[in-house]
Amino acid sequence: MRKSNFIAALLFCLLAPFESVRADIDVHFLGVGTYATLQDSTAATAATPKLALGYALEFSAPIVPRYYVVTSATLLTRKYSDSSGDISRQSIQIPLLIEYHLVRGLKLGLGGYYDLALSSAPSGQRAESYGATSGFELDLPWIPGVGFLIQGRYSMQLSNLSTVDGQTIKFNDLTGLVGFRLGFGR
Repeated sequence: MRKSNFIAALLFCLLAPFESVRADIDVHFLGVGTYATLQDSTAATAATPKLALGYALEFSAPIVPRYYVVTSATLLTRKYSDSSGDISRQSIQIPLLIEYHLVRGLKLGLGGYYDLALSSAPSGQRAESYGATSGFELDLPWIPGVGFLIQGRYSMQLSNLSTVDGQTIKFNDLTGLVGFRLGFGR
């Protein structure tokens, strides 16, 4: 519970000083497709990644001209198969990105994420992780205040999931997001 309070306080501190934020917050409803690769330092054979689906509720707000802060609650599933069969790990991922509005409709972003497993973590693995993420967003206006979004992200886990000495377990994710933007200040 303390971590969620910390995240909420951090977002408030980032967004509160900017009066334009309150009038210009965008809400995104997105479907998520993730292709996750597992890196296990002790595995005899590499795990085979599989496509997994999820969804996200995302918020975007301008902080200074051409720069936006973006965060979301993303229900993320990572699927792969190894020698023991098919494995699925479901988590809630909370990214925090700073996006730069490159040209009309195109933003590039860089930031980090916190990930908390919703399903029970396999034996010898932590439930929490963090990492770095980067990506792009293509915003295609549809009607005033509404747009169609296409996003792509690459996330690299920086923390080690393994609790076993000498073993390193990390995920690298290639994620596609598609959905709609509702702009309240437009």
